[in-house]
Amino acid sequence: MADLIRVVQPSYYSRFHCIGSTCEDTCCSGMTVDIDPDTLARFKASSHPLFATINDHITEFAVDESMVVHAVFNPVDGACPYLDPQRLCSIHAAVGEDALAKTCAVYPRLMTRVDGYEYRSLYMSCPEAVRLALMDRAPMTFERVDTAPHPRVTEFATIDTESADTDGKPYVHFEPINQFVIATLQDRRYAVWERVVIVGLFCERLQALVDSGDSASHSLALIDTFASDIESGALRSVLASVSAQPSLQVVFAVRSIEERLAMEYTSPRFIECYRRFLEGIGFGESSATPDLVRAYEGATAAYSDKLFADYGHVLEHVLVNYAFRSLFPLGPQASLHLVPKTIFAEYVTLVMQYSILRTLLVGIMARLEGEPGDKMIVQTIQSFSKTIEQSPAYLAQVRAGLESAAMATMPVMAALAR
Repeated sequence: MADLIRVVQPSYYSRFHCIGSTCEDTCCSGMTVDIDPDTLARFKASSHPLFATINDHITEFAVDESMVVHAVFNPVDGACPYLDPQRLCSIHAAVGEDALAKTCAVYPRLMTRVDGYEYRSLYMSCPEAVRLALMDRAPMTFERVDTAPHPRVTEFATIDTESADTDGKPYVHFEPINQFVIATLQDRRYAVWERVVIVGLFCERLQALVDSGDSASHSLALIDTFASDIESGALRSVLASVSAQPSLQVVFAVRSIEERLAMEYTSPRFIECYRRFLEGIGFGESSATPDLVRAYEGATAAYSDKLFADYGHVLEHVLVNYAFRSLFPLGPQASLHLVPKTIFAEYVTLVMQYSILRTLLVGIMARLEGEPGDKMIVQTIQSFSKTIEQSPAYLAQVRAGLESAAMATMPVMAALAR
């Protein structure tokens, strides 16, 4: 029996099981699948006829200066070339689960590592994961368990709090920082947007400590200060000064989504959600930006409060799950595809996604007259995650656009969150 490992995970994690061909979507389309070197070697060495033309279906590349060769499947109509007509994996059917690439064997599970603990969660690009993780009205809870390691996971995004490789960030205090952020995002005495803004104010101050070289020695005191201010209500005057700017929100969302649609294949499920959003705010091909703004302002006035009354807990869970799985706000020290970001850039990335998703949902609420139903909520969040959240190059491009326009600032982030 394998040695047990220490795991931190949301309580929903252990309840997840793939529902296979009964799923309304397939994880074999709309996403890039990395083929790890060991699997790639097995594919090429296999005598099974399924792999006779493997070289026609993959593109190989070196990840970094180590020149270790990985590959990706070349999609056919946006889907894996080994997806069969029943929307099942022909590799799994013909050769077995052990033959799958690590990504396929593990998805939608995600494992990261912090010191001696493995952090486990699920990507929300899986409909069943959304149903399990986000639809419960109760706050998301976490558990520490001892369990067997996943047999296929050998590479992790990692944090070593004792490492000297910190880039000035207070990794030594990662756990209390991450726990404070999650606790703030779950504090229902404040509106969801207020919690997002409070987290931003905290990240802004933490970034200033990093920039001054004092982050490790002052981070815990900063947590204490913010916790006290949250408890006393001292931040409410700051929050009251944040004015709603639906024009900024809708223009940012539409331009960002259109930018994503122009980049690569997009899931039809997401395109359907975007179409419903546009119909909900009455925006057509001949509409101009002022028409877009007026229509969205009307949708916001009519349906924003109902969105948060009916589904505020869902947006809370989206934020909490993201903060946990992404090791927010410090981010990992090392990972296979690491692109280092500052603490505030991590926050900007979170707000970008939250603002686009919230804006989409307001328009969809308007299209369905305030009664979208759980099925539509699941589809919107799942397809959004698949299309937006799991497109790191796209997110980096949107963030770079904000930075070049001098909009990656706390006032703008607060307006987008509001």
